[in-house]
Amino acid sequence: MTSKMMICAVAVFSMAFAGVATERAAENLGKDTNSPVDASQARKAREIKEINSREKAKNAQENKNLTDKKKADKAVSAEVKKDEADAEKDAAAAKAKAAKELKNGKAAKNGGSSWFSWMWPFGSNEKKADEKKKDSGRQLDIVEVKADKTVVAEPTPDVDAAQAAVKEPEIVAEKQTATESEDDSPGFGRVLLLYLPNVLLDLSDIFTLGLSIGSRAGATVKVTRWCQFGGTYGEDYFVEKAFDRQIGGGYEKVVAFQLAALAGESSYVDAPFGTVQEYILKESKARVLSPNDEVYENKVRDFWAIGATAGWLVNVKAYVHPVEIADFVLGLFFIDFRDDDIQ
Repeated sequence: MTSKMMICAVAVFSMAFAGVATERAAENLGKDTNSPVDASQARKAREIKEINSREKAKNAQENKNLTDKKKADKAVSAEVKKDEADAEKDAAAAKAKAAKELKNGKAAKNGGSSWFSWMWPFGSNEKKADEKKKDSGRQLDIVEVKADKTVVAEPTPDVDAAQAAVKEPEIVAEKQTATESEDDSPGFGRVLLLYLPNVLLDLSDIFTLGLSIGSRAGATVKVTRWCQFGGTYGEDYFVEKAFDRQIGGGYEKVVAFQLAALAGESSYVDAPFGTVQEYILKESKARVLSPNDEVYENKVRDFWAIGATAGWLVNVKAYVHPVEIADFVLGLFFIDFRDDDIQ
């Protein structure tokens, strides 16, 4: 009997111990003591947590790499922009140097006029033609003058940049000396040699004569631009010997009227040949003209001209220039009032 009781007591104790162990295991797994323990769910939760941690670390590393790449790209872009700015600066300096050398070459060419330049007086003054082209590049509110497109060749880089840098001051000094010698006044013998050609040129400058053919009609009388009457409308092709030694022709389209000191005009000269200047003149309304207007400052037209233009289909132009009369008279006494003599 006693042994049976001991066996029963051991069995009861074993069952109680197993129940307590089961409850502890369930508590560790977060489960109800009444539900079975599922170890696979806990394992899955731990695996998901580890995966999330790895993904978070991976995203953080990718963000850091992206930030570093942006910083590197920004630094590279800044270097590229700096290199481009330096290249543009060097190109501008080289172009300016080439233009200066080209200008010096033209000056040297103009300084060596031929002994027979007086035989063709109207085309010998190359310096004056260059000045006209330079002046025609400026633009103000009223007149738009189309500049000539001169292509300047880029200079070929020297083989040894260091030697070029050392020799450059000497070359510049030589060019300055040559320029100063070219700017010196011509000798008395040269002045005497060119006296007659310059007098004949000044005499020819006094008059403007022109002939045009086209669908244009009108008549205008001018005693300077402050006293003029008439109007013109149409387009034509012309040839003329005009103000400031403009000799040649081209195409002209004009709409203009003049009433005493008031004038309004819209015109342009296109496809010129010879020394005739190409220009566009736009005046939106009637106004009092001024000698300071660009078309007169650039010597495209003469503000003080006296004369007339008239015709229908065939138009004739004739003007006298008082300023050129003064230049001719003073030129007889070796005074170049207009600064247009052959040097």
